[in-house]
Amino acid sequence: MAYATLDGVREQDPRAVYSDTSKPTAGQVEQLLEDIAGEIDTVLSAAGYTVPVTTPATLLSAVTRLNALGAAAMAHMGMFPESVGAGPTSDLGSRLWKMYTDGLERLVEAGKAGATGTTGTATSARSYQVDNPTETAAAQSLFPRSKVF
Repeated sequence: MAYATLDGVREQDPRAVYSDTSKPTAGQVEQLLEDIAGEIDTVLSAAGYTVPVTTPATLLSAVTRLNALGAAAMAHMGMFPESVGAGPTSDLGSRLWKMYTDGLERLVEAGKAGATGTTGTATSARSYQVDNPTETAAAQSLFPRSKVF
């Protein structure tokens, strides 16, 4: 189920008109909303969030905006495929997509820090060694667990 609506997509690009005859059509944009919502849920679930997101309101608001951004980016790039290319571009679709992916990444990082949308606490203790088990510095700690002082 999509978090955002067609109106939310229109807010991201007020000049865009989605109808039964536009390219993409309103129905295709609604399918993009569903697809992006599925991607958001998959990424957030892997980061420890409970999906679909229903609470807290601030998280739901952020996810709703991300859903609209992602769908608007895909719709815009579909509407103007000639403006999408490799490398940095000032194209609106590319900028919307970057905003979407950056926002999703921020939510994933918040989830790693413990703000998973359920109780606001991490499901397990986190430490540098836990997150980076192969890091050389972690293996050569100044205070190894086995050493008695």
